[in-house]
Amino acid sequence: MPEKPAPIFGLALASKDLEKYAECIKWCNQPLKLTGSNELIVLRSQAYAALYGPDAKDDSQENDESVPPHRIEFERDIKALMDREDIRSRDEIVKAEFAKAIALATEKTEDKLHRAFDIMGNLGMDFEYLPAIFWMGSFCESVVNDYEQAAFWFKKGADLGHGNCARNYADVLMQYTDNPDKNE
Repeated sequence: MPEKPAPIFGLALASKDLEKYAECIKWCNQPLKLTGSNELIVLRSQAYAALYGPDAKDDSQENDESVPPHRIEFERDIKALMDREDIRSRDEIVKAEFAKAIALATEKTEDKLHRAFDIMGNLGMDFEYLPAIFWMGSFCESVVNDYEQAAFWFKKGADLGHGNCARNYADVLMQYTDNPDKNE
């Protein structure tokens, strides 16, 4: 097993970028074989096998059967955006997916709100996209009334340097935590 995998492989794993996986396979001088709609899984497995040998186990694949449907939709959307000619950067992909979530949220049906919530959550967790993180905190606080989750999202945004998240995090902590000095 190599001491250090190729840098591009680590980047591909972190970003789930199909082009980076393909580059990794080419770097390893292995044939690129894609089957069905599981291109990402196939590429990850091929890249892992090329770097660590055919018998090495990729631990990141253990729970692929239990991937929630919203996660599958999100990954399919990201892949479709990566395939578009007019989108050339990670920032453009994230902004396009964020715009989709905003459009879903404005329709205000329960299903569309759930989908928007899932997309924003994925953008916040996977891409640390600050507008999505702020949206998640605001949504959790004002729509869902889940102040613990709101605090989680606002703290995440504050830790990444978002001023409004920091202010809202402090507000949530002051307003909704048990404070013996607070007059109710």
